[in-house]
Amino acid sequence: MNESLFIFTLGPVQSFIAEARRASDLYLGSRILAEMAAAAAKAVPGTLVFPTCQACDRLAVPNRFVAVIGGPPSDAARLARQAAEAVWRRYADRARGQLERFGGKVDKTFDEIWDRQIARHVEYYWVACPLGSDYPKQYVLLQAALDARKRTRDFAASEEEGQKDSLSGMRAGLLTGRDKNSAAYWQRVAASPYLQNRSLLRSKGERLDAMGAIKRFGDDVDPFPSTSTVAAATFLLAAREHQEVLRDHEQAIEALGLYKIQQRVLFHDGLAAWPYDGDALFVATLTPQRLASDYGMVDAQGEPSVDPVRLEAAQESLRRLYKAVGAKPRLYYAVLKMDGDRMGQRIGQCRHQDEHRALSDCLAQFADEARRIVDRQFAGRLVYSGGDDVLALVPIEQAFPLAKALRDAFRQITGGGLSGGIAFSHHHDPLDRALHAARAAERRAKAVYRDGDRDALCVVALRRSGEILQVGTRWQVDDADPAALFDTLCTAFRPQGPLSSKLAFDALQELPAFADLHPGPAHASALKRIIKRHYDEKKDRDKRIEPDALATDLNRWAQDLGHDGPAELVRWLLLARFVAGGGEG
Repeated sequence: MNESLFIFTLGPVQSFIAEARRASDLYLGSRILAEMAAAAAKAVPGTLVFPTCQACDRLAVPNRFVAVIGGPPSDAARLARQAAEAVWRRYADRARGQLERFGGKVDKTFDEIWDRQIARHVEYYWVACPLGSDYPKQYVLLQAALDARKRTRDFAASEEEGQKDSLSGMRAGLLTGRDKNSAAYWQRVAASPYLQNRSLLRSKGERLDAMGAIKRFGDDVDPFPSTSTVAAATFLLAAREHQEVLRDHEQAIEALGLYKIQQRVLFHDGLAAWPYDGDALFVATLTPQRLASDYGMVDAQGEPSVDPVRLEAAQESLRRLYKAVGAKPRLYYAVLKMDGDRMGQRIGQCRHQDEHRALSDCLAQFADEARRIVDRQFAGRLVYSGGDDVLALVPIEQAFPLAKALRDAFRQITGGGLSGGIAFSHHHDPLDRALHAARAAERRAKAVYRDGDRDALCVVALRRSGEILQVGTRWQVDDADPAALFDTLCTAFRPQGPLSSKLAFDALQELPAFADLHPGPAHASALKRIIKRHYDEKKDRDKRIEPDALATDLNRWAQDLGHDGPAELVRWLLLARFVAGGGEG
């Protein structure tokens, strides 16, 4: 039998995933693509090279697969596409059925928009060649052919008139012929008595197209915690020791009339049980204006309508909870994006399909380990892990340790480097902005830090003041561990820690003078002077800080950061202060 090397891919991936207003949009969009890719891979008659069959079963798959097939490649491509489209149609049909229930009977106008958008959104590409003896050369040439085919886009005429959807801003929002515009249709859906989970359309004036509707209504429960819940995760870890006070607040929230959420996938086992969205743990939520805009608590005229007695009881129960825990929820969370270094080069060096398959096994093992690390070892939530590609949401103070744990696991399992980008964002700021920042940070880590060497990290803080703080580093630094140093600084900068937060601002004033010099003895002496000035030995009961040693390690870190090391180190100090304060101050 003549065998062929076959590559199949579907998309668009980034745009479909990134068009998300809610974390659950992000998750379900990723899951749909993973299910489609897995179904396509398993439908092909042949032997999978990448990913593995086990990875397909666990949906730890990228949007493309490589296989050795027998028979006509066009037949394999047809079977793969049919399997993927069956998954897509299943989600689409469920979402459409939900909309008929909530928004009333649909008509020709609705169907024209719906059918056009779901038919044109998913793209499929494939390439194949006869399998020969030079596997590396064949694979590289085939990958180049696939890239060329993807650049030769198929442009179909598209009429997208009327009000655009809220997620992409490019496609027409859904509506029926009896609606004045898309906004009127979605107002009717939001007001439906059958829509028990009001959080599905909590944002005022939200309009969805077919893709947004599939991500919002294609599943029957909230499959992913909100950004507010992720930001509050470490607070819920601490609240586990104060269950009685937490239950009092839960009862007050129930009396107030907030709806519960139905999460299929649970958080870290150590979190206190909390059946509401995490934003009910923030004092800013418990106001008439916010409850009206976010939870629909309005009267017939659209004005806020909240029972003042119950509202005061909820506010008081939250104050008692803060006092019991001794802290408040963090206002910021982190988006973590990581990607394996030089994976295309590593795959191109595989001398035979068996070597490629062995690398696939390692990537599948890492994908499983990534889920365990993110969801169990830390209080984050994995959005997806497709081999060497990881996206997760995590509490702000756990972002750097989580990134380090993933990087170490990847190096141990695959022997390669893993670069990453982290974006810190306020829990009420647009999710798509944080996603874009995390992806840009990951690209910057690979391209900029340490003169383009990989195995690096870039972090960006999107502060509500409008200022953007961006820093980067390699994971490996001679005689210094950036992850351990940053953890020490974050702990020391906390309100009860031994380092004053003013240290970062003094460093900002004094250390940039060394930027034109290679960080050496003079820079180290300045660091020692600044650290000693802001170190309170009485608060350092565990003796975690030794000022001279800390200054020496920070100076080594600055040396590794290059000629701009002093200025970059100052930005790391400012970031540590930011994380220690949870984004406040």
